[in-house]
Amino acid sequence: MSEYHKTSSFKMRTRNPMGMSPETNRTPKGIRKILGTDMKRLKEAWEWTIEDFSQLTEEPGESIQSSLFATGADNKDKWYLDLYPSGRDRECSEYFSLYLMLKTTRNTEVQLHLQLSIVKAGTKEKIGMKGAQRKFRSGMSVGWRHFIKRNHVLSNAGDLLTNDELRISCEFDYEIKSGENCSEITSRDSQVVKDLWLCFEQSKFTDCSITVETKIFHTHKMILAARSPILCQMIDESKEKKELVKVPVHLQLEGISAEILRRMLQFIYTGGVKNIEVMTDELMAAADKFSLIELKAMCEATLFERLTVKNAAETLIKAHKCHAKDLKAQVIGFINNHLVEIVESTGYKHLEENHTELLRDLLRGQVTEVKEKVTEMEGGSTSGQ
Repeated sequence: MSEYHKTSSFKMRTRNPMGMSPETNRTPKGIRKILGTDMKRLKEAWEWTIEDFSQLTEEPGESIQSSLFATGADNKDKWYLDLYPSGRDRECSEYFSLYLMLKTTRNTEVQLHLQLSIVKAGTKEKIGMKGAQRKFRSGMSVGWRHFIKRNHVLSNAGDLLTNDELRISCEFDYEIKSGENCSEITSRDSQVVKDLWLCFEQSKFTDCSITVETKIFHTHKMILAARSPILCQMIDESKEKKELVKVPVHLQLEGISAEILRRMLQFIYTGGVKNIEVMTDELMAAADKFSLIELKAMCEATLFERLTVKNAAETLIKAHKCHAKDLKAQVIGFINNHLVEIVESTGYKHLEENHTELLRDLLRGQVTEVKEKVTEMEGGSTSGQ
């Protein structure tokens, strides 16, 4: 059974013009816990109160942050909220951009369902609700460049602000995974990762070579097989042909560049990729091809974060080709919310000419949105009678 916690409300504005993460506080200021945790699932709600909201002067690209707050069975997951009052960049300067960042965790990853929204003044009613299901690693974030229009909030200050204070709600829901000596194991993860990657870079005890283009990569069968079911199958088939398990395996890969393969191998050995924002499209395609689910999710999150009116149609095509269902659904929602601007883009014209099946998906998304609005209106009229 969930436990509710009564806490006093702390208020603080933390400016972040340089993109630095906030310092850890024993009692987070500016953010308070609303809902606690049960034994099997983490269900927590936090509220961030920002005072003097109408007086914020941040330029596009400048943000304010909440203090750190801790979640999880042992309070080892450290998070903070990051708000760009004038948008993350000039293209979305008419919007508030809002993100949730996982600063540190002792787990390999944290998978959760997230909802961010604005709480109406003097009530528990929420508007502008955005939701996503994501896998997080330390340093990863998820959020929305076009969270809600600035003018909508400021022109409805009487309904949304109390004493010029804005309340932002952050709700979590994810399963608590327990295990013996889990913290002891995860504390050694970083050194294990370094050692494994060093074995790859120095070609120590390798037993599997991969040729791409004109370059050969010397790798380890056991690691490849453990991380990718597709590579595991290819290794098994190669061994069957040679009928000798101990003979080194050679794989020839097509449809992937040497640079992308090296970055994919970096993920296979270490669980991460440096500068994932570089060549994200090709990396997501490789992750899809070799069933690297975590890498694919990381690429999806990166592409969604970079989503704009200009690249929305192209991103939808990429998501469709890579079977990225979560990203595809989010892009469809974004396009339907900015359809007037997007239909004039080059990418949308390409979509019309070559991907009629995606136009049907967009239409279904519009119909679903209309039905939801009608349901809300009917519910409101019924409750008012």
